[in-house]
Amino acid sequence: MRVPRGRSDKLLSAEEVVDYLSQVAPVPFNPDFNFGHQITEQLRAYPGFSEVAVTINDGAPLTRPHRNTVDFGGRVSQFEPPVFVEVPSQDGSRIAAVAWFLHHGYEGALSVSTLVKGLRLRGGNMQIGDGAILESLFSEARFNSWSVGEVHVLDPRLSPNGRRDQFEYNVHYGNLLTHLLPVTRDITQRCRTYSSRRSKLREFELVSVGVRERLDVLEQGGLDEAARSQAAAAAEAGVRKLELLAASPLLAEAKFALDEQIAALRGEIEGVSRAIAAGDPLVHLPKPEQEFFRRMISMIYAHSNNRSAAKALVERILQRELTQGANAS
Repeated sequence: MRVPRGRSDKLLSAEEVVDYLSQVAPVPFNPDFNFGHQITEQLRAYPGFSEVAVTINDGAPLTRPHRNTVDFGGRVSQFEPPVFVEVPSQDGSRIAAVAWFLHHGYEGALSVSTLVKGLRLRGGNMQIGDGAILESLFSEARFNSWSVGEVHVLDPRLSPNGRRDQFEYNVHYGNLLTHLLPVTRDITQRCRTYSSRRSKLREFELVSVGVRERLDVLEQGGLDEAARSQAAAAAEAGVRKLELLAASPLLAEAKFALDEQIAALRGEIEGVSRAIAAGDPLVHLPKPEQEFFRRMISMIYAHSNNRSAAKALVERILQRELTQGANAS
């Protein structure tokens, strides 16, 4: 007999059941997950670890949701090899738990759709609770949602509650949480460091764009002397700021590439200086008209909120004057 399914009945949705069991049930890792075999072999060294084959509607056996990369809304980050941590019991007589963690680029919070969001607790290789069960160990709970990893509880004195959404709190569970604090502090530090690094790289890119915009304006010509000096000074100040950013310890890994970009910009500055010295697009005009157009062009750039639109307008003005000058000659 077929049981009719209601509109929001997740229990009879094969997709919902697969997503749930792939996270909670003791099923194996996907063969395509590069670190699955390493994690499994490490866990097999401890008692109580086992796996079972689970299928839904005669489909392929279910596997864990972990893959080699994680998607942050279009930005893909590669997982690093797993880090393993053993947690001793309260009395030091045994290993109370073993944990593994996957570090990555820490681009931000993982989507729920990845099915690996947050540090998880497992007992007998069955998940207890959900991905938020350990978020209280983070100084900022949001960093739990940036994390990927599991803690496999081995000590029988650590037992799940009746709802299996948490472990019974006792001295042994308190001991477990205490030993996990250094791990969550390390993840938190990584999250903050990676975030600061991305901020500095974005700042470097924005400053680089600003320098090139000013060089484009200088190369275009038509500015009066004051505006030209101001644009040149702004470009030079931008390059100096880029040098300070590139010297930051946070960007040490990218310093060689950043230094190459700075050297290229300095080369562009020299090229623009030579172009300015070589010619002036308004040189064919009488002096009074030159001064008029220079003031007008300088005012366009000074009062425009959109530098690209201002540059396009000035380009049309200069092109018109060059065309008229050529026809007059």
